[in-house]
Amino acid sequence: MLKTTVLAAVALSGMATTAQAAEIYKNNVPSKAVWNVTMVKVDPNRVDDYLDGLKKTWVSGCAISKKQGVLEDCAIYISETTAGGPFEVLLV
Repeated sequence: MLKTTVLAAVALSGMATTAQAAEIYKNNVPSKAVWNVTMVKVDPNRVDDYLDGLKKTWVSGCAISKKQGVLEDCAIYISETTAGGPFEVLLV
C-alpha cells in the first residue's frame, strides 16, 4: 500500500512539473535558425582598434551574406566591464 502511494505521488508530481514547463514555453515558437556566437577576449584598451578591424572585414562580410540570404542578421555586443570577464566582444 505504501509503495503504491509513493509511486502515485511521484507520478503526479511529474505530471505537475511537465504541465508547469509547458505553461512557461506556450508562447515560444521553435526556430529553424542557427545562432553562431563568438566570444572574443581583447587586450585592455584595444577594443576600439578591434572594432575598426571588424568594420573593415566582418561587418562587410555580414552585409554581403545578408544580401545573398545566407544570414538573417549580424550583431556586435561590447561588454560594459573592462577586462573583467571572459570576453569583451560578442559577435552574433
